[in-house]
Amino acid sequence: FEDNCYLEEIVNALCKPKRAVHSKGVADTAVILAHAHHLDEKKALRMGYLHDVTKAMSDEEGKRMLSYWHKEDVSLNPKIYHSRTAVFFLRQNMGLYDNSILIPIWHHTLGEGKSDYDRILYIADKIEPNRNYDTTYHLALAKKDLKKAMDLVVYEGELYRRKEK
Repeated sequence: FEDNCYLEEIVNALCKPKRAVHSKGVADTAVILAHAHHLDEKKALRMGYLHDVTKAMSDEEGKRMLSYWHKEDVSLNPKIYHSRTAVFFLRQNMGLYDNSILIPIWHHTLGEGKSDYDRILYIADKIEPNRNYDTTYHLALAKKDLKKAMDLVVYEGELYRRKEK
């Protein structure tokens, strides 16, 4: 696990096929960004692959897990649950305790993380190449400046959510 062996197999076993492809895209993008910023590419790969590991979990399962491990998050939108439940799952079932990986996974849906790894995962999740829009500019910006890219991706996400309403 420490050498990132079987990450793809783990994701393929726990995620639906489309989600597994997304997770690989996030992992690959996270590695590109980690390389650009002289950060640990193995950590980036691991958090990219594993960030949605509990996405297939039902809302009820997620709520049950959060009720046990982190009651204050039960009131969140169920779409957020997987970012929290993934951390508990990875600790309990995979023996992953590296907070530099777990904290970005925790924050990857809301984008409130402040570390470079938090930014890398949040950005990679939104701009990975399997998205249905051109993210060339976002990737180029993120290679140069994670904070500016994060601000842009957060802003565009807010605009998108407003259009949905």
